[in-house]
Amino acid sequence: MKKLVLLDIDHTLFDTQLYRNALFGKIASVLVDAEHVEDTSKLAEKVCSDIISKRGYFDTEEFIKQFIKHIGREEMASIIREFLINKVLMEDHLYSDVIPSLKELEKLGKIGILSQGEDAYQRAKLSSFEHFLHPDFIFIAKDKKNIMKTIFSNKDYKMYFVDDTLEMLYHAFLQNKNVITIWMKWGRLADNQKEIPWFRPAATVYNFDQAIEVVKNT
Repeated sequence: MKKLVLLDIDHTLFDTQLYRNALFGKIASVLVDAEHVEDTSKLAEKVCSDIISKRGYFDTEEFIKQFIKHIGREEMASIIREFLINKVLMEDHLYSDVIPSLKELEKLGKIGILSQGEDAYQRAKLSSFEHFLHPDFIFIAKDKKNIMKTIFSNKDYKMYFVDDTLEMLYHAFLQNKNVITIWMKWGRLADNQKEIPWFRPAATVYNFDQAIEVVKNT
C-alpha cells in the first residue's frame, strides 16, 4: 500500500522557541533603546504565550494588537507584521536535519503537513521545503483535532503521523487505530508531557533518522 507521512510543524520540523526568541529580539531592537531590548523581548514572549494558552495557537493579529497596546507604539504595527512573515528568519530555524530527511522520506511515499495555527502564517514556514510536500495533503487548522476525523479516514494510504505532542498523536489514534503514530521526542515539550493511560505511540524517536527507519520498516 502507498504510504503517506503527515508531519507537524512547530517543535517537530521547526525550532519554534528559538525562532520566537530571535523574532521578538529583532522586533524589540527596532522599537526601543538597546538597554530596553531584553525587557521588551520578554514582554513580547509573554503576550505570545498568553495568546497561545487562551486560543491554542499564535494569533498574529491579536499579538500585534496587544503588544503595541503595551508599548504604546501603534504606528509600528506594519513593521511588526513584516517581521512576523519574514521567511528568511523562519528558514533559519528549521531543524538542521529536516531537508535531508525530507529527501529520504520522499523516496518512501508522499509527504504532507498536519499543523495547528493560522493558515498563512504556518504556510510561510514551509517556503524552503514545500516542494517536497504533496499539495493535496497540507492540512492547517486553528484546531487540528477538528479536522483529524476526515484526514485519517483516508483508506488509500498507509498513514503515518509525526508530532511532538502525545495529545495530538492520541487523538489521531482515536480517529483511526491503523495510523502509525510517531512521537518526535525533542524540543521544549519532550520531558514535560503527561502519559496518557492506555495509549503508547507506535514509535518514539529522537531524531529524523529514526523516524525514517520507522516509515521504511513498517
